[in-house]
Amino acid sequence: MKQFIAFVRKEFYHIFRDNRTLLVILGMPVVEILLFGFAINMEVQDIRVAVYDPPTPPTHSLMALLNVSSRMPISIILGKCTPWRRWGGVDA
Repeated sequence: MKQFIAFVRKEFYHIFRDNRTLLVILGMPVVEILLFGFAINMEVQDIRVAVYDPPTPPTHSLMALLNVSSRMPISIILGKCTPWRRWGGVDA
């Protein structure tokens, strides 16, 4: 156990002696906290959705829920023969 404590003490001396390593250890977490706290927004907004609608009650209730949400407006309702792969107006 004494060898491990001596090793840890030696590494701390090396870290605090080298300014670049100290900056990486102490500065990078601060930069990440600021970046994730202010710059990155994880809120989902304005996703255009295409819905395949076989005439069943579960799909009607799902479409009613999606229509209520302003974040995911239904852009197109697909039927059996709709060429949905060629239509580029949806995200999901």
